[in-house]
Amino acid sequence: MDKKHCIPALPETPLPLYLESVGLNPEQERISRPQGYPVYHWLLTVRGEGVITFAGRQERLPVQTAVLLPPHLPHVYEGTAGDWATAYVTFDGAQAEGILASLGLPCPSVWTWNTAGGENSMKAETQRLLAAAERQHPGSLLELSCEVYRFLAALKQFGMPGRLPSLSDALRVLEPVTRWLEAHYGDPGIGMPEIASVLGHSPRHLTALFRRAYGTTPYAYLLSLRIRKAKELLGGGASPPIHVIAGRVGFRDASHFIATFRRLTGMTPEQYRSLH
Repeated sequence: MDKKHCIPALPETPLPLYLESVGLNPEQERISRPQGYPVYHWLLTVRGEGVITFAGRQERLPVQTAVLLPPHLPHVYEGTAGDWATAYVTFDGAQAEGILASLGLPCPSVWTWNTAGGENSMKAETQRLLAAAERQHPGSLLELSCEVYRFLAALKQFGMPGRLPSLSDALRVLEPVTRWLEAHYGDPGIGMPEIASVLGHSPRHLTALFRRAYGTTPYAYLLSLRIRKAKELLGGGASPPIHVIAGRVGFRDASHFIATFRRLTGMTPEQYRSLH
C-alpha cells in the first residue's frame, strides 16, 4: 500500500467544513508536535499498534482504533508493535467546532467502530475521502466539504467513543421500546417503570441508552411523541376539541396538555391549529 497524501487548494471563502489532507501511511514514523496540529486531526491504526500521548494521558491505538484531536493540542505518537500503518484525515472549517458539537462528537477522543451490521469500516470511510480528494476538479471543494460531513456522520452513527455503544447499537437495542411507545403513548399511566420493563433494563441504564441514541430521557421522548401525535390531530380539517385530543395522546387533563404543548412548541394547541 503506497503512501498517499492529498491536499486540495483551501477555499478563499471559508466553508462550514473543508478537507485539508487525507492519506494512508504504511510506515508511520514517530511524530512529536509540541504545539499540536493547526486543524482537526484524525489518526487511525490500519496495521500494527501505536500509542499516543495528549492532554496528560496515554492511549493505545491497536487496529481499528482511532483518535480525534482538536487544533493546537500538543501530542506525540509512535508505533509500539510491528510495522505501524495508519490512515489520517485533517480538516477544519468555519463551522467545524459547532458541527462536531451538534453531532455529539467529543474531541479529543479515542474511537472504535461497530461493524456488526456490515457497515463500512473506519478504514473504508477514510479511503472514501481519499478517493474523493484524488478526483479533484474545479468544483471539488464543495464536494469534499460534503464528504467530510459524511465522514463525521458515519462516525456519529457507527463510532464508539471510549466504551460507549455506537449510535446504531443503541438504536437497535431501543427499537422494541420505541415500537412499544408508539402503541401505548395514549395510556396516561405510562412511567419510567413501565418503559424500562419492556427490555428488562434498569431505568438508569435505559436512560443512558436513550441519551446516547436520542439525546434525551425516555420520558422526555414519550412527551415528544405525544405532542407529535397531537399535532397530527390538530392539523388540517375538522379536528376534535382540545380536551379530546389531550385524552387521546395520554394526558389526564387538558390544562397539563396545553402547558406541555406550549413548553415544547412555543405555542398553544389552538394557535398551532390556526396555522393549519
